[in-house]
Amino acid sequence: MSMLQQDFITIQLPKNELVIMPTSVLTRLHQYRQLKFWHKEKGGIFLGRYRGQYIEVTDITLPQHNDICGRFFFNRCSPLHQQTAYQQWQNSNSEITYVGEWHTHPEQFPTPSTQDITEWQSKLSGSFESMLLCIVGQSTDWFGCFQDRVISKETSSSLTPCPQNYQL
Repeated sequence: MSMLQQDFITIQLPKNELVIMPTSVLTRLHQYRQLKFWHKEKGGIFLGRYRGQYIEVTDITLPQHNDICGRFFFNRCSPLHQQTAYQQWQNSNSEITYVGEWHTHPEQFPTPSTQDITEWQSKLSGSFESMLLCIVGQSTDWFGCFQDRVISKETSSSLTPCPQNYQL
């Protein structure tokens, strides 16, 4: 297996788990920033794999026509998100799976709203693994995780080459 030769963002989660996300995925997320007053919230899911202490993000689903969105809300309701996750799971011999949620906020420095927290707790309460959470803001992004029914903010994040002991 060869070492991965691209840049990544690494996100340290509270219980010593590390999220590794290619900057290409982060770039795709940033395409949906709500920079104009008419831009609506958008969102999707993270796809990836669990590798010991790592959560490797490999892809995201993009906003779909059937999703319900407005300036200050997003409801992921298109079946294409689930279908994409299932197809990737099948095509990867059950390795690639749903690892979290992302959406945008029309604020410079986003934080989860009461609605976000309620929705995450409702959607993710049956999860046994840590789930990555992301809110894409106008200037910065908020990353967190849902684990053991608790939502925690990341402890640090940075743009870095892939860790040397990490291989695909």
